[in-house]
Amino acid sequence: DALCLGAHKNLQNAAKRRVGVVYQPREQQMDERPKKRPKKRHKHKPNPKADADAAKLASSFPFPTDYGDHFETPARAYADLAPALEALCGGRGARVLDPYYCAGAAATHLRALGFSRATNPKTDFYASPAFRDPKNAPFDALVTNPPFSGDHKNRCLDAALRSAKPFAL
Repeated sequence: DALCLGAHKNLQNAAKRRVGVVYQPREQQMDERPKKRPKKRHKHKPNPKADADAAKLASSFPFPTDYGDHFETPARAYADLAPALEALCGGRGARVLDPYYCAGAAATHLRALGFSRATNPKTDFYASPAFRDPKNAPFDALVTNPPFSGDHKNRCLDAALRSAKPFAL
């Protein structure tokens, strides 16, 4: 509640600073606002180069993959997660596993943040000890953005829960 109230006060102050604007509670503003036209939605334009790159990447794996599952998580997401990982795993020396390879950027991003023992192997997660026996697998935390095709999300969550270790999906 305090955060919401703080944000509410900031909005009031910002509104008062504008010339000719007086803050009114939202309920009073509802009837006075002009009707907005719906925004025009732009159709997604196909990107043949990106599609070809993803298809080429998907065909380079020694196990079956889906073309739509090969889009990397941005470095910013790992930076947001780093403080929680550090607290939950006892420092940046933790063994962090991202079991879905994609193009290998996960380990690169985590290592750049100081997690020098981060791994992101180009192997079939479901044939690995990390999936078969996650409780005894050599990792301290599981961090991944699992593929959205098939039942990957459910299988990954199952392994994460069976591990009894910190995880972020």
